Amino acid sequence: MKKCLWLFLAILSLLPCPGCEKKSVPKQPVKIGIDIWAGYAYAFIAREKGFFTKNGVNVELVLRDTTLETRKAYINHEIDGIFGLFSDMLMQNSEGTPARLVLVIDRSVKGDMLVGRPQFQTLRDLQGKTVGIEGINTFSHIFVLKLLENAGLQESEVKFKNINGRDVLTALEEGQIDAGHTWDPVKTAALNKGYRMLAHSGDLPGILIDGLFFRPEVIKGRPDDIRLIIKSLLEARAYAHANWDEAIALMAKAEGMPYEAMQNGVLGVKHLDLKDNVEVFRKSEDMGSLYWSFKTIVDFFITRGQMTMAPKFAEFIEPQFVMRLWQEEAQK
Repeated sequence: MKKCLWLFLAILSLLPCPGCEKKSVPKQPVKIGIDIWAGYAYAFIAREKGFFTKNGVNVELVLRDTTLETRKAYINHEIDGIFGLFSDMLMQNSEGTPARLVLVIDRSVKGDMLVGRPQFQTLRDLQGKTVGIEGINTFSHIFVLKLLENAGLQESEVKFKNINGRDVLTALEEGQIDAGHTWDPVKTAALNKGYRMLAHSGDLPGILIDGLFFRPEVIKGRPDDIRLIIKSLLEARAYAHANWDEAIALMAKAEGMPYEAMQNGVLGVKHLDLKDNVEVFRKSEDMGSLYWSFKTIVDFFITRGQMTMAPKFAEFIEPQFVMRLWQEEAQK
């Protein structure tokens, strides 16, 4: 009798219990900081057109007005990843807030400009003048200093004023500066008002690069999500280029930017696809390569005393996800 009871209980324990099924706990969203910049605005295409959802990854895009605000959120651990500038994240990495580049989003070709008063003809006309830059020892500072250096002007020959890129037109109108580094929507508005383009990012290939960065612990803990995020973004990029008018309108609305400014901003960058990323992650000494950009930017920071030693290139990039997606494409 006891043996039968034991057998009955053993069988019963194997049967499913109504209401006792183990429920899967939904993952917390991967929070990615993004600011007002046309170059990586197609992340909003990935959200609005359902590419993140289609690929089964929960993503929250956290929008801020400026790169400084987004970086602050990253430093304060309010977000898991960030769309950011290669140079800024490299500097931030050296200051103790680690980040790894997983995808190169764009290179600024004409997206960034140094705009000045109508009477200026060349960069040489800025000698003794006041130039607006967004922060000291930032991507903006590097960009302007390199432009001036190529024009034969030394840093001491120009006065600098810390002006947010979105405030450059206002600062020009108020007489605070004579020229300033900016991008859309301010770039288009300044040109429409008669201010002159003195230089653009195409004059300095490889200096202004945007990418997607994540914390090392996020990469280690959620590698599948990172891969699916990258896949979704690349699909959104392709969709945006195939459905131009719809995409520009959607991105402009998401970033609170006029259609013309968004379109000019997107036309001012080169969006890298999967093949481009595979090539750019390869170590190369060629001008404009990611490694060349890394060395150029590190040399700048070391010369100015902002870095005491050069970081290792291999410890700043994380190409595994791009390479795996490339292999998956090759097997199709």
